[in-house]
Amino acid sequence: MQAFGKTCRKIFSRIFPWASISIALLAAFCCVSRPVAADGDAALREAAQRFAERVVSIPGLRGALRLEWHPDAAWSEGQGERWLELIRDQFERRTLNLTGDASAPALDVFAAETPTQVVLTAKTRVSDRDEVRIVSIARALLPRGALPVAPVRLERQMIYESPDRILDASLLENHAEGDTG
Repeated sequence: MQAFGKTCRKIFSRIFPWASISIALLAAFCCVSRPVAADGDAALREAAQRFAERVVSIPGLRGALRLEWHPDAAWSEGQGERWLELIRDQFERRTLNLTGDASAPALDVFAAETPTQVVLTAKTRVSDRDEVRIVSIARALLPRGALPVAPVRLERQMIYESPDRILDASLLENHAEGDTG
């Protein structure tokens, strides 16, 4: 029995330092690393950044522009304001001159939501032509609270428990004319 105890102590003394180091490294990694969704605005900021880069790249876009914001009708006012703030910030970072002057040319920005994407569209008039830029963002990349989504609810119910009729059956007689049997 003593030999067994000595063997166990030997094994434990060899394994314990490595196991404790592994556990310490795992704990340090978990404490230091951040979850991907910890910064919920990162995906929104990246989308606004890509959008602003596309708009600023319009050839001949000069002077002051009046930003006209047209959010998706399904968005709450707070959600629309959040997107507008991010887009406006990205425009200012790229030195796009925005003004509130009604006589300035309009830069119309539309936000539309599809089941899989958020689509940002900018439309403005440069010289004698209309310029349009479109950027789409997968909704899966956006944080859950970023968009209002009607929750999907699946409910399992046995057919025989349902009060609704699923299938009606009737007997059809298949008699040829003149056949009595």
